[in-house]
Amino acid sequence: MVEYKLSVSIWGFGKPVLDAILVLRQAGIRVPYVKIDYKRKDLHSFIDELSQIGITEVYVEDVPDVPVDMIITINYNRIISEELLANNTIINYHVGLLPKWRGNSANGWGIINGEDGVGYTIHKMLPMLDSGPIYYQYRYPYKEGETYYVARRAIQKDFSSHLPEILYGIQNGEIVGTKQEGDFVYCASFRPRDGYVDWKDTTDTILRKYYVFGPPLGTGLKFIFRGKEYLISRISRVYSFAPSVGIPGSIVFRMGKSLWVKTGDTAVSLDEIKSENEVVDIDSVFMIGQRFE
Repeated sequence: MVEYKLSVSIWGFGKPVLDAILVLRQAGIRVPYVKIDYKRKDLHSFIDELSQIGITEVYVEDVPDVPVDMIITINYNRIISEELLANNTIINYHVGLLPKWRGNSANGWGIINGEDGVGYTIHKMLPMLDSGPIYYQYRYPYKEGETYYVARRAIQKDFSSHLPEILYGIQNGEIVGTKQEGDFVYCASFRPRDGYVDWKDTTDTILRKYYVFGPPLGTGLKFIFRGKEYLISRISRVYSFAPSVGIPGSIVFRMGKSLWVKTGDTAVSLDEIKSENEVVDIDSVFMIGQRFE
């Protein structure tokens, strides 16, 4: 029989929860139950996946009376009462860089607003959302030309490799939280309309939106032309294009199979465009001088 050194319950949902359970078990940390925030669309399939890895105690509405050393929340979207916070050690896995970027979709909004990296933060939960002392933080640098999918994989790898030692360190007092200081922003989850290009934006902003919304993790960066939706599957910066104002969204040049489109300051090159999951033949659809909505 395995002798567990620490008992931790996980409140949350999704693959990160499943991954965390396996990692914690390997490190001698017991996970007696999982609590889910609400009746999500994929609730039953998630419960089945939990059962397959030996988690049979799953709660949705009730807070179980099961003693644990600490609770960690992962993708948990309900407010936890001040009474529970006061009487338990509750740790949050926040996908974003605190103290500035709080709330949902924090990494994405950070990049769109010019941050030079993304990451995650492990912090103590307090009544004020995402405001508690920071125990650990991982940062992955923003790289133009990549998409968030690459960063997300790096985040997941670091989280899996460091989570047990972080929890042990918190429990034995070797890791002490650092108080958050400085200005902050509360973010909200992305909506479909956020994934459309505003050609009045700067080239840098449009490239950053592609980083956030680009496939395979994102839903894609899109634009409308003559009432039809198109998806940008590859995009790049047009170097040496001098800054200028005017004609945002206009096709100003064609280079092979790429379209150069004027932005709010310079231009981007649309290197591959799709419609209904098929690559568009730009010769048959687009012409220099046309303007996107």
